[in-house]
Amino acid sequence: MMTTSSEKEGASAPSTLRIDFETRATVDLVARGIDIYADDPNTDAWCMGWAFNDEPVQMWRMGEPLPSQVREHVEAGGLVGAWNAAFELGIWNRVMVERHGWPRLRPEQCRCTMVMAAAMSLPLSLDKCAKALSLDITKDMPGHRLMMRVSKPRTTEPLIWWDDEDRLRRLEEYCAQDVEVERRIARKLLPLSATEQELWVLDQTINQRGVPVDLASVEWLIDWCKQERKRLNKQMFKVTGGQVRDCSDVAGLARYAGVQSVAKAALEEHLKSATGKIAAALQLRQEFAKTSTKKLEAFRRGTMPDGRMRGIFQFYGAESTGRWAGRRVQPQNMPRPTCGQDEIERRLRERDFRSLRDVSDCLRAMIAAPQLVCADFSAIEARVLAWLSGQEDVLDVFREGGDLYKHAASGIYSVTYGDVDKDQRQIGKVAVLALGYQGAVGAFNAMAQSYGVVLPKPKIERIVKGWRDANPKTVQWWADLENGAERAIRKRGKRIVAGGIPFRHAKGHLWLKLPSGRMLCFPRAKIGSVEKPWGTADGIKYVGENSYTRKVEWLTTYGGKIAENITQAVARDLLAAAMVRVEAAGHEVVMHVHDELVAVKDGADLKEFEQLMAEAPEWAAGLPLAAEGWIGERYRK
Repeated sequence: MMTTSSEKEGASAPSTLRIDFETRATVDLVARGIDIYADDPNTDAWCMGWAFNDEPVQMWRMGEPLPSQVREHVEAGGLVGAWNAAFELGIWNRVMVERHGWPRLRPEQCRCTMVMAAAMSLPLSLDKCAKALSLDITKDMPGHRLMMRVSKPRTTEPLIWWDDEDRLRRLEEYCAQDVEVERRIARKLLPLSATEQELWVLDQTINQRGVPVDLASVEWLIDWCKQERKRLNKQMFKVTGGQVRDCSDVAGLARYAGVQSVAKAALEEHLKSATGKIAAALQLRQEFAKTSTKKLEAFRRGTMPDGRMRGIFQFYGAESTGRWAGRRVQPQNMPRPTCGQDEIERRLRERDFRSLRDVSDCLRAMIAAPQLVCADFSAIEARVLAWLSGQEDVLDVFREGGDLYKHAASGIYSVTYGDVDKDQRQIGKVAVLALGYQGAVGAFNAMAQSYGVVLPKPKIERIVKGWRDANPKTVQWWADLENGAERAIRKRGKRIVAGGIPFRHAKGHLWLKLPSGRMLCFPRAKIGSVEKPWGTADGIKYVGENSYTRKVEWLTTYGGKIAENITQAVARDLLAAAMVRVEAAGHEVVMHVHDELVAVKDGADLKEFEQLMAEAPEWAAGLPLAAEGWIGERYRK
């Protein structure tokens, strides 16, 4: 069923060179990205740990020639493995090739161990991944602290580095251990399939192509926001008679308003009853605190001289599904505008802004080019969930061009589709968005509040029951998946098919196979005691990084959560397949957000682009896909 890297590196397997750079720079890597970091003239490599296969780790040092066997291997197209290979690629090609004459390293030669780990739902941190796999070797954390020091200059005027012999030798020890830890992790991992490896290469191409940014507008808006915040601060001082220094004085504002807190949620609650000057002061704070405008600084820091922002998409950033994650400017969580696109473009054209809210509305529009073509899968998760669970009546709604929310309301309220009223449709919408993955009262209530819907618990319980009664195939799918996963764990090594999904517990992990052929993994999965709504009982546990504590620990899952993982993973595979088709048709993808592709192509045909997006792969036969898009100069919601 699967082969680990150690088996791939047997006697007949191609030789793999494993590398790790330790660098020095004056640029903030996290804030500005590898491309700006590597292009800076002060960036250079202190050393590079390297090793072939299972041979001892060796060290290249600054000022030395590249070892001949390393040069020959790369020139011959040999494989190169690294943790976060995108970083090594950036340093190798932008620093070592351009300034030191090394041979160019192609993305096709690289194997990213971090991505391989993420594909198995393991942490993106080398140290945490080693812990999750219970290796007897871990990252050298004292060495890591030394690295953080020597990677930055002692002084900048003049520029002096921490280059004493003792520190550099200790840095090399740290580097060598990183290579060894990465190699030991790689032995435990399933290599990416050929399809996924090709997709990673395409991801590198897209990241290097970059997102086009209207830097002139970014700069203008940053200056405008500074002036507006000064105005708000002066107004706060005036309104409160000097009792509140400025809008950042949250302690002073809380005292003035006679409240415990002016944090976002509390502030919104206080504004419901505040009057007079207290209301005015609270409103000033609310306007001042619009942190979304900080993305303007991220745009400025991350945009290169050619007007492109590179390296902002992390392949397998969402480990449990394989979806991409955003970095730095985070295009996945831009605020939703409160006005239409025409108004946004007018504001930018006329430089007409009245509030920080106005600026927040325009953040998406900072991504701009002479022509962008974009399309988004329509209701993709609802379609995929119904397809996977066999809920044919929901699929028929999509096939016939019906309204899914009215269909859901029809089932919940036991009325005909045509008799569903506006309020019932709104409840149907909340139910579709909240209940598909075994959510109940809590999930419905959380989603309802975001749509301004407030209902008593007994009514929500009836809605949940109504939705489940109307979607029996989906409800059964949750149970089938949980049962299949548990059976696979108990019957180690045996293939179990449940809910149309093959499961198997092998090499210490629980695996399931998606319709695309891609594997999802639950590391070190076992049956253990877990807390369920009705009390303690046996359930599924696996090792992973807690998204809240950021610690490696035992996590739990259940049928609805597995259904969510599979559904979102299939949606990701559909987007990946569309990405390949779009590129093959001559469109250059520059961005992807959730289930949406954004590309550039002179004279692009929107209908053709939508059709390329909505074409179902062979493995998704019977899934009714649809995509809607637009063509314009600025990115929009």
